[in-house]
Amino acid sequence: MRMSRGLITLAVLAGCNRQVDLPTTTVDETPVDERLHDGDFPAPPAEGMTLWGPEEVVPGATDKMFCYYGTYHGADVGIHEYDVYQGPHGHHMVLFKTTLGTLDAPDGYVEDCTDLAGPTMVNVDPLIFAPTFGPGANEFTMPDGMAVSFQDGDRWMIQAHYLNTSPLPILVKDAINLGFLNEADVQTWAAPFAFTTTTLEIPQGEYSREVECTVPDTYSVMFLLGHMHEWGSSIKIERLVDPTPDVLYQVDPWDPGYRDAPPVNDYSSSPITFNAGDTIRVTCDWNNDTDSPIDFPSEMCAGSGMLYPSKASLICDQ
Repeated sequence: MRMSRGLITLAVLAGCNRQVDLPTTTVDETPVDERLHDGDFPAPPAEGMTLWGPEEVVPGATDKMFCYYGTYHGADVGIHEYDVYQGPHGHHMVLFKTTLGTLDAPDGYVEDCTDLAGPTMVNVDPLIFAPTFGPGANEFTMPDGMAVSFQDGDRWMIQAHYLNTSPLPILVKDAINLGFLNEADVQTWAAPFAFTTTTLEIPQGEYSREVECTVPDTYSVMFLLGHMHEWGSSIKIERLVDPTPDVLYQVDPWDPGYRDAPPVNDYSSSPITFNAGDTIRVTCDWNNDTDSPIDFPSEMCAGSGMLYPSKASLICDQ
């Protein structure tokens, strides 16, 4: 096991270059304006702000993802509320932290990260996960007194994904509203977690892979979900305890539609606990009916969610 930042964090929940049947585009037209503007969605909380996504053109019949960079300037706060708003062809927007400086990725820099292979994409950590995402509006408010750390000078990256199922190009610009708590008012810090592997090669036919990660500290879990793509057949997340493993999450059979909207175990009213030293095992099964092996990130295996108390994300890439 190793703790890492990077490509995995873009893949889990956010990195889903979805295979869909898109129409053939044959018309070269002025882009249809699908940009959001002030007034098209609720204003952010009084103690908060709006982060705008990149303004870009998505060609007709195209699956496109952009990574957009900026810097937070303001008081050290906690993100308590996280609301995403997109136009009709928006699939998701996710907010990350990046370690890249302004020389490598200046504020306003946009990178086409559709294939998850851009050179700047190995320098990110998830900032916040929501239990659901895209398309359209995605609103997530944490329990009273709970927040994710957001400090003056933090460099952020928005990953914005679009599925333009129309034959015409579209002009997009979407938004994320953040609601803040003053640091002094934060009672509990929360952070994302992901248990996964990026060294994945699925041969033809049926195949199974286990990922085991040891939890370094004791945390309460706010919600838990699994992530696979369309070749997945089942997924199980267990806590390894004697004599019988404790099954925390299981989906069998896995539906291809779950890659973008998986079932979620919500523990907000009755949290479960990861204890220091616990081993969490994620077991994924696939049926590769293609004529060649399938590699990461075309297919994935992950267990993810939010936990507390922690200011730092917990990422395990086995």
